[in-house]
Amino acid sequence: MKKMKKLFAVLLTLAMVLGMSMTSFAADPEATVTIRNAGNATFTYTQVIKADTKQPTGWTFTSTAIADAYKSAYNSNNEQAVIKAMIAEAKAGGASSKAADALRRVKAITDLTKTPANATAVTGTNDSTFTLSEAGVYYIEGTDTTDGYTFNPMSAYIAFKDYDTKTGLPTNLENTTVEAKKQKDTAGKTVNDNIVEIGRTVTYTADYVIPYISADAADANKVFKVTDTITGADYVTSANNTVTVKAWINKTVDNVKAGSAGAPDITGSATLSNNNKTFTWIMTNESYGDSTLINAANSNANKTIVIQYDAIVKDTKVHNDVTFGDGSHEGSASVDVYTGTINLSKKGENNVALENAKFVLAKKFNNVEKYATFTPQDDGSYKFTGTWADSYKKADKSFVTNTIITTDANGTAKMKGFENTETGYYLKEVEAPDGYSLADDKVIEWSEVNGTPSETNVNANVTVVDSKLSALPSTGGIGTTIFTIAGCVIMIAAAGLFFASRKKSDNK
Repeated sequence: MKKMKKLFAVLLTLAMVLGMSMTSFAADPEATVTIRNAGNATFTYTQVIKADTKQPTGWTFTSTAIADAYKSAYNSNNEQAVIKAMIAEAKAGGASSKAADALRRVKAITDLTKTPANATAVTGTNDSTFTLSEAGVYYIEGTDTTDGYTFNPMSAYIAFKDYDTKTGLPTNLENTTVEAKKQKDTAGKTVNDNIVEIGRTVTYTADYVIPYISADAADANKVFKVTDTITGADYVTSANNTVTVKAWINKTVDNVKAGSAGAPDITGSATLSNNNKTFTWIMTNESYGDSTLINAANSNANKTIVIQYDAIVKDTKVHNDVTFGDGSHEGSASVDVYTGTINLSKKGENNVALENAKFVLAKKFNNVEKYATFTPQDDGSYKFTGTWADSYKKADKSFVTNTIITTDANGTAKMKGFENTETGYYLKEVEAPDGYSLADDKVIEWSEVNGTPSETNVNANVTVVDSKLSALPSTGGIGTTIFTIAGCVIMIAAAGLFFASRKKSDNK
């Protein structure tokens, strides 16, 4: 018995020693993702960035399609440069609008098949949780089939943690929390040019996620529409005074804007109201695929709808609001378009301001010079009408009034309503102030726009300097002297001739 006890003790000691000598391995790493404000939603996810120690950043995209989505959003052709930019954003305190744009692009291309078993709201906390086993960035999408809300695309970053002091390698992953944001109050809106000349046509592009409409709702209440209101511009209308609106389903905004999304899935006619400043398009019963856009099966719920329509700029600022929705779920967005201002300063010698100098703003069309027409404003500025005159003079040589810009007491004039990328504008002085000669034509050069375009920061500042009239010979002074000298010469010559002829007569 004593021998058995001794043997057991030896074996126990050996086991302890061996256990101490063996490397300790952690359990499989895992991280918990908590989605706050989840409501009654179910969430799906897919990994978009994973660890890759062969890359300079240590990370790489999980597929070419996802990489392309991020590269397009960040306007870069280099995957690692995009990831470096994202790392810089994280260090600065968070993701940028580019990162949000990337998620919207991923949404359009990714088939999300992974649904965590426990990804439903936890009673009493309104949070959802699920676990992940690999570090990286995950795209997360929520679907609410109970209350009918949709969610903005989200992302979660799972980091390495608990690095082993001996090996230096991570042994676990970092838990993270994501704040869910419902889609009902958001829509996307862009314009093809946000600084444009009055009279030109701009194209608006807007997008929204088609909501889930509860099956309990009466068919009469299943109305999905877009309402758009504009100021400072006129919608481009068809012969029957309706607005043609084109729509694409589950296409990216960029592809629609670039013309690579193919033919529209739906082309509708929107009715005008509010003195033709608002259009409404009821999309409920529009045909799409084998059914209507809005149907009992909600077959198009959570799909992105992208619409396009045109408007003609009529004022120095254009404001446009768009609202999508079914009455319960509403998404709205707005965008502004501006025009540029040309600030003229007229100077004479010694930097003196010159009043009453008259100019026209010219531009050549097919090598033919034409002249901008203006409407004077209450603030003393000149607003471009959107039309160009063939001449600034009438048959009797008098000026065509609406083409003439006149400097004020400060020697200044403002011309509004122009495009800052246009290089063909130039000022032509047609009447100089008294005592001055006409200056040479002055090409308009635009200043760089600092920050977001506005009514005050899109400018071209132009200074035109006149010279005093050159001096002409006077009718007194030196002019009189010349005539006196000439008279004396003539008299002397005549006297000489008289005495010469008399001497000749005496010699006879």
